[in-house]
Amino acid sequence: MSPLTFDQQLQLVQLQKEKLELELKVLERHDTSTKDSTASQNPQQSIDWPQDFIPSVQGEYDNLDLSEFALGFLLMINGYEAADKEALLSKLELMMTKSISY
Repeated sequence: MSPLTFDQQLQLVQLQKEKLELELKVLERHDTSTKDSTASQNPQQSIDWPQDFIPSVQGEYDNLDLSEFALGFLLMINGYEAADKEALLSKLELMMTKSISY
């Protein structure tokens, strides 16, 4: 693989920054909704993973191909609220954009 040009490196850094901003928004919204719905409780948060939504590869993240990951990710966010879903779709778009450069 050839070294990245300065413009490519700059674009990669900008995409990473956008990804982190989206992750922060999702975490803030999730945290706010969790606090609102469980003010008197302290539930253990569970994390959704794309591989858990693909029966043939459950628990085996390393065995996912790109199409399985994308499908699992879309199925995973299906139950999320609209604002979270929008942020996660943006994140998926970013990941797919990055994946084509490998």
